[in-house]
Amino acid sequence: MAPTDTALTIRNLSPHVLTIISLDRFPLPPAQPQKPTLDNITDFNNLAHNFTSLLKKSPLKHTTLPGLLPSPGPDHAKLSADAQAFHAEVVDVKVGAFATLAGDKSQVKLTKDGKDEILRLTFSITAGGKWSVDINPQSKIISRQIVTIIKPKYDEDYTSALWHIGPGQLTLVWTPPLNKWMAPLPGTLPLCALSVPGTHNSPTHHVAAPSVRCQAHPIPVQLTNGVRFLDIRAQPEQKGTNMWLVHGAFPVSLTGGKHLLTTLLNHVYGFLAANPSETVMVSLKREGPFEVSDATFSKIAYEKIIAPNAGKWYTGAEIPTLQQCRGKCVLIRRFGLHPEVKDWGIDASSWTYNTPNHTSSGGHIQVQDFCEVLAEKNVDQKIDYVTAHMDRAGVYTYTKDTVGINNYSPPPIYLNFLSASNFWNTRCWPDKVAEKVNPEVVDYLALKYNTGRQSGEGDCGTGVLVADYVGDKGNWDQIRLCVSMNGLVGSRWMLVDKEMMEKAAREKEEKEKKAKEETERKKKKAEAEEKAKAEAAKAAAAKA
Repeated sequence: MAPTDTALTIRNLSPHVLTIISLDRFPLPPAQPQKPTLDNITDFNNLAHNFTSLLKKSPLKHTTLPGLLPSPGPDHAKLSADAQAFHAEVVDVKVGAFATLAGDKSQVKLTKDGKDEILRLTFSITAGGKWSVDINPQSKIISRQIVTIIKPKYDEDYTSALWHIGPGQLTLVWTPPLNKWMAPLPGTLPLCALSVPGTHNSPTHHVAAPSVRCQAHPIPVQLTNGVRFLDIRAQPEQKGTNMWLVHGAFPVSLTGGKHLLTTLLNHVYGFLAANPSETVMVSLKREGPFEVSDATFSKIAYEKIIAPNAGKWYTGAEIPTLQQCRGKCVLIRRFGLHPEVKDWGIDASSWTYNTPNHTSSGGHIQVQDFCEVLAEKNVDQKIDYVTAHMDRAGVYTYTKDTVGINNYSPPPIYLNFLSASNFWNTRCWPDKVAEKVNPEVVDYLALKYNTGRQSGEGDCGTGVLVADYVGDKGNWDQIRLCVSMNGLVGSRWMLVDKEMMEKAAREKEEKEKKAKEETERKKKKAEAEEKAKAEAAKAAAAKA
């Protein structure tokens, strides 16, 4: 039971100032745990987590479709529509954009008189829109609460709220629809300014050999739920016309034959055609059981894979703006080039192996990829490296004074791998590491990330978070939190765009004014010359 004097801390991960306008307290209904449904059993992948699970005959732990196992939602039954509050009060509690209001400031008591209850907060924003969220202050689990829309206002929305009993904090998360979360962002933003969810060894959701499988969902599901960075490893076919998908020396699946790169990319092309506001960074790396040179790999990728779909790719060597790559794949090249292929793709062809922080060969990618965890205790070190790299990305402030003016070069793309494994230690296989790292990242984003920033310091960007088992058990909180961090840079950049457009308009007006003055000057000069000629002719005629 929560103490009666504990007050609620509220974090607002949105670009809007929110106001809590009312508090309602209801008796706590009995718990009603969710049950698996047969409707979700549609694929053999739902019946096996990976090859290891089959060997151990262990119970199902991960699923390729959300809903088969209970999601980490509220641990109490939903209040009925006619539920009666035993206490209600009107309040006026404001929480700034991307700000945290501590309990001693909010003065919102978690419980009244120590009763078991559900606390409903109703809140709004100045521009319109109203929402409510119910929390169980006694809940000892980290749970995602359902945000109810009372009065919709935007395509973007408060999509979820995370409750942490330890600090007594409710984190409200604002995102656009995840299938088109880039749509509200200004096109002039450089790609490195964005907070981007990604997946490690993206196409490895199949039943696979130990330590090969890294994902819970196929590529289309990942993209629909907000993933915008794909990590793809491929091996050219012997005839050199296509590539098949691998993880190290192994195929991505033990069933269904070889999976082709072109098939995967067709899924990406289809998604981008349906969502032209988006872009997908595609990191392509040479792996596989057969020895192939980078030169051969790059020539096949260039001629056979990407050139036939050239209009669907951004393959420039510099970091693009969002407008330059909307509706396209962006090539992140983790291989060297054939001598005939020049300045192709953003160069990430080499970085120090197992690095906590290193800038890639091309200078445009700064990476954390500490990937070898020899024992479980090393996972904590991995988490420290992940959060440190997020902090590096978050200090940048993208304004008109730093980007796009005075030939300023944007900072690198911060590529942050949450993944790690050890083939020889079953407790350090990808799923086990993800079970520990992913929740820690969710906690860090919700509770700590950039909470100490002063107004105007940093845009809260996370860089690219490349994770294993994204969306596992239907839990997409990590994606939502990452995407929500774009709200600050997006809203700030809109002001930058406005100032730059106003500057461009002033420059255009000044240019037009000067052109008009020049035209008028030339006209007067021509008139004066004509007049002089006429007077000269008249004088000549008089003499004659």
